[in-house]
Amino acid sequence: MLSREQRIAPLLSGRIDAEKLQQLLGTALHADDVDEWFLCGPFELVQLCRDTLSERGVKPENVRFELFTSGKPDRPEGQAGRPVLVDESKETYKITFKLDGLQGEVASPTHARESILNAALRVRPDVPFACAGGVCGTCRAKVVNGTVTMDENYALEQDELDKGYVLTCQSHPTSKDVTVDFDV
Repeated sequence: MLSREQRIAPLLSGRIDAEKLQQLLGTALHADDVDEWFLCGPFELVQLCRDTLSERGVKPENVRFELFTSGKPDRPEGQAGRPVLVDESKETYKITFKLDGLQGEVASPTHARESILNAALRVRPDVPFACAGGVCGTCRAKVVNGTVTMDENYALEQDELDKGYVLTCQSHPTSKDVTVDFDV
């Protein structure tokens, strides 16, 4: 991460916080000289920047942003391959997925409330994802069999939802068998 690299100027080293942001906007960047702002990062950082720019008179329509996460770090769902113990004597969902032309299959305990992404990562570590918070759309797949419920969606448009696409990091099976296709 670049925030861990030491730079000659302390202002350019480490993570951006409220103090550094005020310094940057007071010296290197002048809000009046910028037509549009593009922000990308964790929810808390983006919100800090949006609020600070607003206080300096920047109109909200001139600030574009992309989030790494949705700001709910206390929720266990959707984390990268979190451990889930499958007890064969208990009820499970059967999750089948297609990725790069290959089919994978995994059992997910019904009591675990495991996301499709998490289940797939347990058997195939190259399943695509980035934020695991319903924001980036990297884990997008189409449900081709079964049903799911999706907790958060900050990435898919209504037409994609209508065609059966979901964010697998936020989707949980609601039918015994679910099949998703990452390739379509």
